[in-house]
Amino acid sequence: MTTLLAQHLQGLRTRLSYRFLFSPGTIGPIAWLARNEARLGLVKHGLVVAGVGDSGGLTYKKSRRGNFTIDRAMAHVLKHGFDRSQIMEFEPYGYDERQFCSPAFDMPVGLAATQPVCNLSAVSYLCRQSRFHRAAVSGGLAAGYLARD
Repeated sequence: MTTLLAQHLQGLRTRLSYRFLFSPGTIGPIAWLARNEARLGLVKHGLVVAGVGDSGGLTYKKSRRGNFTIDRAMAHVLKHGFDRSQIMEFEPYGYDERQFCSPAFDMPVGLAATQPVCNLSAVSYLCRQSRFHRAAVSGGLAAGYLARD
C-alpha cells in the first residue's frame, strides 16, 4: 500500500515534497534520525504505516503532542473515510513512532495500523489473531512518510 502511494505521488506536482522511508523496525528510524538530525526541522508531518495489508479497520495513534496537523488530518480521514476505525492517544510503547516522538525529537509523527490493535507495547505490537503479528514482532519492514517543504 505504501509503495503504491509513493509511486502515485512521484508523478504529481505537489506543494510539499515527500520522503518515504522503508526500513527495518526500530533500528531503521534510529539510524535515520541520527543521520538527519540537523534537518529534522524541515519535517512538517510524518506517518508510520504498519500492518495495513488486511481488511481490518484503521487505527491511528496520535503523535506525542496530539495536536499536530497530521493528528487533525488523520482524525478527519478516519471520521469520513473509514467505517471501522479508532484513534488512540500517544503512549511511549508501540512501533517506530516511538523513535520519532521520543522526548529528544518530539516530531509530528503518528502511527496508522490496521485493527485489531491491542496493546501497542514492546512485547506485542498486534493481537495474536492478526496474521501480521509474527512479522511485527520479528522486526519486519516498517514504512512511513515524511512531508517536507
